[in-house]
Amino acid sequence: LSVLPRRELSAGELTRDPGDPLFGRPAHYRYNNTGDGQLTFHPSRLAIFDGAECIDPWRQTGESIGWGDSIIDALYETMKQGDSTLANVASLVFEANVDVIKIPDLMAMANNPEYEQKFLKRTTLAAASKGINRTLILDALESYERKSASFNGLDKVIDQFLRVCAGAADIPMTRFMAQSPAGLSSTGDGDMRNYYDMVQTIQNTELTPSLYTLDRALQRTTFGEEPEGVASIWSPLEQMSEKEQAEIGAKHAETASKLIMSGVYDAEQMQEALTPVLTEIGVYPTLATIMADVEADDNDDLGGDDPLEL
Repeated sequence: LSVLPRRELSAGELTRDPGDPLFGRPAHYRYNNTGDGQLTFHPSRLAIFDGAECIDPWRQTGESIGWGDSIIDALYETMKQGDSTLANVASLVFEANVDVIKIPDLMAMANNPEYEQKFLKRTTLAAASKGINRTLILDALESYERKSASFNGLDKVIDQFLRVCAGAADIPMTRFMAQSPAGLSSTGDGDMRNYYDMVQTIQNTELTPSLYTLDRALQRTTFGEEPEGVASIWSPLEQMSEKEQAEIGAKHAETASKLIMSGVYDAEQMQEALTPVLTEIGVYPTLATIMADVEADDNDDLGGDDPLEL
């Protein structure tokens, strides 16, 4: 399995036959960085991950033909604005207090080099005396003021920019910033449920089709063919706690017991149906393996030489 970045492959012309399974997709791909010239690959030999879907793939030109847009474009400008905002707020920390000293005839004497040296020495001594004993010594004609920057409302500005960034990334604010949900009764479950639904949609509609070729190759490598009934599933995004697993397992067991007592199914049928369920939800992760070993042992007990042939 060779992983290639987009710049290493060039897509061919798009397939325009509506009856072709590759309709709207490149008919072939070319790998250019080889000493023996270009190598051409059929799409069935590649697992392509396009990125963001193009609005009109038929209007793409140049190197962008056959490829999607970058997933970074949707949030890049928003992230830059958020970063600039945080940088400006950080700069206010250094400008929180600004000392203003008014000196008579300063501009009139600024062109005099001798006065400039005296002025710099004067301000340096004033700053040093203030730093040592917090006392600022000024001439009687000079005046001193302190300008303080206000930080009121900056936290709300930062929070709003971060929310915009989280929205552009399509990630809940609680996960984006690793913080607890805000509000007296908010748990964040609704936000995370929407997020998991979005991720699951990407898995099923974008990643699964792209991985189809790789899945087929794995099946042929493992089994020597593509057996029927073999399918891949995505791991659950949300994990249940031990308490939730136990409660669900108890409900399944109670339902199975009622079905057996009512005579709808016998114990063997419910055992076969319930074992994979309890294993999958994590109540008894090794139950399926244990039952398979028990069945194997039972089959071994029935084997051996036939006594009638002795």
